[in-house]
Amino acid sequence: RSSSTSSGNMPSSGNDSMDRLLADAKRMRAENPKEKNGFDLVFGVKEIISTVITADFFLVCALLVWFVAGIFCSYVLKDDFVQIQFNNRFETIVQPALGVLMIGSAAGAIFNNEDEEAGWKDI
Repeated sequence: RSSSTSSGNMPSSGNDSMDRLLADAKRMRAENPKEKNGFDLVFGVKEIISTVITADFFLVCALLVWFVAGIFCSYVLKDDFVQIQFNNRFETIVQPALGVLMIGSAAGAIFNNEDEEAGWKDI
């Protein structure tokens, strides 16, 4: 009997904590004046920019490895093929990737300044 009483209390205790968690989430949504219909537009844009910049950063790192490999092949192996391929794709791949990274970094700085002026703190 005591085992059925203990197991009977577990689900209700779990439901109580879930109800409290949902109530807290509703209260926090109601307290945020910038949030409309469960979606904050500025936060969504910041997340998209952050994702694009992160992916672009790794692309630029890969391009740097390609460039260094081309230099290595040119000077050590005396084969310019890797460096020539990198140079052929510089205007079409490397420059746009660097441009996106610079523009995104500037946009991120602008968004961070707006948050600081509004009194928001990142957690």
